[in-house]
Amino acid sequence: MRRLGKVLKISLNKYLLVRADFAPREGAYVYDKRMRKIGSVYDIIGPVSRPYVVVVPQMSDFKSLLFSDVYVKPHDFLRRRRRR
Repeated sequence: MRRLGKVLKISLNKYLLVRADFAPREGAYVYDKRMRKIGSVYDIIGPVSRPYVVVVPQMSDFKSLLFSDVYVKPHDFLRRRRRR
C-alpha cells in the first residue's frame, strides 16, 4: 500500500481534494489507514511534481477524513477508468 497524500478539503460537490505525493491512475481506488475503501480517483489537477487528486467518495461518513492520510494499492494503479 502506498501513501497517496493528505485530504485537504471537501468541495461543495462533495468531492475530496487530496494533496498527493505522486499522480495515480484515474479510477484507482483510494483507502484510509484502516484499509476501508473511501472512493476512487476522478481527476488529477495541478503541477506534475505535487499534484492534487480529486476523489469521489463512496462512503457516507467522509467528513471525518479531513486532514488524514489516504492510500492507494499498487495493483490498483493499472485499473482503467470506464469510457462513456
